[in-house]
Amino acid sequence: MRKDKFREIVLYAYYNTEYYRKIYDEKRINVESAGKDSFPYLTQLELIENAKKIKARDENIFRVSSSSGTTNHPKTLYRTQEDFDYSVKLMRKLLDDTGITNKDIVYIGQPFDLASFGYLVLEGCKQIGAMSIPGGLGLSDDKMLELILYYEANIIMTAPSRMKRLTDIVKKEKMDSRREKIISLVDKIVLAGEPLEEYDRKELQRFWNSTIFNYYGSEETDSLGMAKDGECIKLLDEGFEFEFIDLGNEIYELIITSLYHKGTPLIKYKIGDLVKYYGKKEGSHLVKVIGKNMDYIKLYDGVKLYAYQISEYIKNYIPEFSGFQILYKKEEYIDVVTVLIKSNCVQDKEIEKCLEENVWNASIDLDALRTIGNTKFQFLVNKEDFIMTRRGKTPKVVYLK
Repeated sequence: MRKDKFREIVLYAYYNTEYYRKIYDEKRINVESAGKDSFPYLTQLELIENAKKIKARDENIFRVSSSSGTTNHPKTLYRTQEDFDYSVKLMRKLLDDTGITNKDIVYIGQPFDLASFGYLVLEGCKQIGAMSIPGGLGLSDDKMLELILYYEANIIMTAPSRMKRLTDIVKKEKMDSRREKIISLVDKIVLAGEPLEEYDRKELQRFWNSTIFNYYGSEETDSLGMAKDGECIKLLDEGFEFEFIDLGNEIYELIITSLYHKGTPLIKYKIGDLVKYYGKKEGSHLVKVIGKNMDYIKLYDGVKLYAYQISEYIKNYIPEFSGFQILYKKEEYIDVVTVLIKSNCVQDKEIEKCLEENVWNASIDLDALRTIGNTKFQFLVNKEDFIMTRRGKTPKVVYLK
C-alpha cells in the first residue's frame, strides 16, 4: 500500500509539473516501474529556484505560503484546498495527542501571514471546539502576556525563544499575585518553529510546572511529528514516507516524500535536518533533530565545522547550557570564529580558556587546521546577546561582514 502511494504521487508529479517531467525524462527514469532508489533527491535550492515549475499545472491553487528564510532564501509553496484540509487533519491529530479539548483556551503565538502554521492550528482547534487567540508574531511580549491573562489561556503555543522571553518577564513580575495567576493558568506549552534545547525544556517545565510539547515540521511539509517532555520525536507516518541517509557517527540526513501535497509535490525532499534515529515504535519512526545540514562554517581548505559538532563539544564543559550561536568573520587571511554561549553558570574565564584551547578536538578535520594558524576561536559565556531575525528566531550560524 505504501509503495502504491509513492508511485501515485510520482506519477502525479510527472504528468502535472514541468520540473519533475523534465528531470525524470533527462535521467530516463521509467516512472511506471522504476524503484524508489532510481528517483533523484529534491534539494532546498532546487525548490527555491524552480518553485513555479514544481507547481502543479492543473490544480486549483487557493493560496501561496512561504518559509521565513531563516537559514536560506524563502521557499514558495502552492497549496490546494485538499492540501490544506489534509494538513489540518494531521494538525488535528497532533492537537488530540497533546490532549487539547473543547474546554481549553489556546494562545497561538505563531505566524499567520505567508506561513501556514497559525492557520492550521486555528482550524484544528476550531474542529476540536477549543477557543483560540490568534496572536501571531507581531505583538510585543508584554501584550502577549496581557492577552493570555485577560482570556485566561491555559495553553501557550509559540517558539522556544519567545517562550524563554515570556518566562524572563514573568520571573521579574513585581506583583506576586499577577505572577502566580499567570503560572497557575498554564498547564501545557506547545513549542515549534525552532530547535528546543533540552536544558531550556527542563527549565520551562520546572518554572511553569507544565507539560512541554515540541511540534516538528516545516513550511514545506507542514506537520511532521511531535515530542512530549523531552522524548524522541514521533514522526507522522500518515501522509509521509521517510528515508534516512547514513552520514556516519550515528547521524542521518532526513529525506521526506509527501504523499498528499499536490500544489507543490515534494518527492525525496532533502528537508535539511540532521537527526539521530532510534528505530520504530508502534509503526512510527523515532528521531531527535540535532541540527541542520546548512548550519556550518567553511574554513581553510574547505573544512566544514557544523553547529551540532560545536554543541556536542560545549556539553563537555557546560553540560546544561541553554543555547549557543556561531559568528563567523573573515579578517584578511584569518577565519575568526566567535561562539556565544548562554548558561546559568557565571562568566568563567577558565571555562572560556579551556573551550578555546581544546576546540580543535571537536572534529578530526578541525584538528588538522591547528598547526596552520589561520583560524582563531573565541568563546564568550553570557557576555553578548544572540543575533535574532526579524521574526524572533535565533540562527545557529551568522556570517558577519
